Amino acid sequence: MPSILTGERNESRPMEALGVSAMGALRFIPGLRQYRPIAGRVVARALIAAVEDPTPGVQFLEPERLFELGGAA
Repeated sequence: MPSILTGERNESRPMEALGVSAMGALRFIPGLRQYRPIAGRVVARALIAAVEDPTPGVQFLEPERLFELGGAA
């Protein structure tokens, strides 16, 4: 499950922007990197890549795998 989803919004969300900024620092802390914000477009690309994978069975996409498949590793 991804952390905070980032991307363009129609409305202003100052507290969310503050949270995104604060959580962005998590990428530098070992063990907490998986909780860094992720762009909605990265999640979308990862899900499309997962659906197109011909491997049978259920896939559970951990945050690092979402970044990898979405092209933002």
